Amino acid sequence: MAITDLDELVLSCRTEQARTYIQEAVGSYRAGAYRACIVATWIAVIFDLVEKVRDLALGGDAEARSMIEKYERWHKQIEDGNPDAIRHSLDFERTLIDVTQAKFEFFEPQQLLELRRLREDRNRCAHPSYQRLDTPYQPSAELARLHLRNAVALVLSQPPVQGKAAINALISTVGSDFFPREKAEAQTALLKAGLERPKEALVTAFADKLMYGLFDRASGLFGRRQTLIALGALHDLHPSSTEPRLRRAVNRIARETNDKRVEFVFAVLSHLPITANLLDADIKNKLGEFLRSAEVERVQTPITIALEFEGLRTAAEARLNSLSAKELIPVVQRSKSRAVVERAVALYCDVHQWVEANTVYESCVEPLVPHLTANDFKAIIVASVSGADLRGANSFHRLLTRIYNECLMPRAELLSFLVDTGLELEAAGLQHSLDDDIPF
Repeated sequence: MAITDLDELVLSCRTEQARTYIQEAVGSYRAGAYRACIVATWIAVIFDLVEKVRDLALGGDAEARSMIEKYERWHKQIEDGNPDAIRHSLDFERTLIDVTQAKFEFFEPQQLLELRRLREDRNRCAHPSYQRLDTPYQPSAELARLHLRNAVALVLSQPPVQGKAAINALISTVGSDFFPREKAEAQTALLKAGLERPKEALVTAFADKLMYGLFDRASGLFGRRQTLIALGALHDLHPSSTEPRLRRAVNRIARETNDKRVEFVFAVLSHLPITANLLDADIKNKLGEFLRSAEVERVQTPITIALEFEGLRTAAEARLNSLSAKELIPVVQRSKSRAVVERAVALYCDVHQWVEANTVYESCVEPLVPHLTANDFKAIIVASVSGADLRGANSFHRLLTRIYNECLMPRAELLSFLVDTGLELEAAGLQHSLDDDIPF
């Protein structure tokens, strides 16, 4: 480990206090005093863990507050000369990594083993009675480096919440009425709440809590938009850790969920499109059947979502093409996709009264006009002379005027097509209306 590597190791500590703790160990390593390095590393770990527990206590954690109160009480008794307090304090130090793991889940199993090895080697270095031979224990430079690195990576660089406390803090953040509604801001909020340098176990546990909480009526995350926003933000921050959990959770939930909550699955697809690629074949079939057969009020929003995904698009388009103009209104409000445009045009081309034409136009076609193509306009024009009662409808005149004035298709092409279709009067009217405009 080069000198520059040691400097970077110190800088990766989370707080200035942690950097101060580890500096003595680094200095000992540089001097070749490897026993002193390991002892100082253990001291740095203990002090930093105490500070982490203190931070949790200040945040209101009852277990942490109880630990700190005992710790401070023993120190006061030591100052008063109580020998029992010294024994309690030594027990506190010896068991601290195991106690913090049991109460707060600071570490993953392998990490806990590494810290226990540090404790054992510290005892070999600090207590001559641990050795049967006359020569003191001589740790290698490699072992001292390993303990230095582990101390920083597993403890000193980590925030004071992991495990249960971290999950509770993150869930509380997401459940707040003031959790951001924009993904970028949500990412910032999650980072500040404990995801700056998370362990993989924290990320996966948080992903599970969000996914299952979204569908659990007893959870404060149930059916809330911010839960979905948090899922999307978490995935963007930690995709490799999150995706396997999402695959497992979304398929399991979709299989087990009450049919009345299938819409939530579509909500997940909408806010987290990657989940569409994680769906198993039987789940795609289930969602497709929902689109085909559920009550129209329940499928209007899911249709707009399903249209965006290859495995669900066919079922969505089939149900879309069965919707009446009135049923299509909520769909038009949410989606401007090509399939929605084609359905709106088809409905307008099939009207039989002027009042119906005006109603369909205002509710379904007019919001989509910027998304119509020249071929769509031509289809409407042809329909006006081949069965649809459009020519006398105010909406038809408004549409032609808008196409012409806004050049939604080339004017010459529009006029020529109108004449070829037998709508000479409409073509002349468009030219006349433009000529009558006052140019100032």
